[in-house]
Amino acid sequence: MGSIMTLGLLFVVLIYAFVKADVLLNSKDVDVLSTVNDMHFSPDDEFTYDNGFSIAAGFTEYDSNPEPILDPTIGEVVFNHYRWGPEPDGTYISERKRIQSHPCSREELGLEEDRSNAMFMPVYPSSAGEVDFYWKKFQCVDKENLKIYGDYNSYKAS
Repeated sequence: MGSIMTLGLLFVVLIYAFVKADVLLNSKDVDVLSTVNDMHFSPDDEFTYDNGFSIAAGFTEYDSNPEPILDPTIGEVVFNHYRWGPEPDGTYISERKRIQSHPCSREELGLEEDRSNAMFMPVYPSSAGEVDFYWKKFQCVDKENLKIYGDYNSYKAS
């Protein structure tokens, strides 16, 4: 009985090893690969709208209604800006404030032929239909409020 169980276990281990070797050698079953370069940007490197930084968010139910559905009595989409660190005058600041936003236009979302007013990169082709259908539900952050620097581990950040 022990020999039979050993042979059965050996068979299972060999099949498992073969499947994993196939995944490794043929790059199968891989969904996401990510590379992170920590501390590449210093807290002094600022990114603004002029560098291509833009934010938009939408609230929707995946249905056949292209109109905004968020009831103001229930809630609203709010963007918050957190920042901390030393100011030029030597004082230390730690604050959270609401960032102004507005309903995105088709031009800002880059859905028109003329992309001169687009705030974002072109929409990925497989998502273009959804963005085009639900575009009225998107809120865009005002350009003058778009500025980030640092990270949660740095002495100053925004």
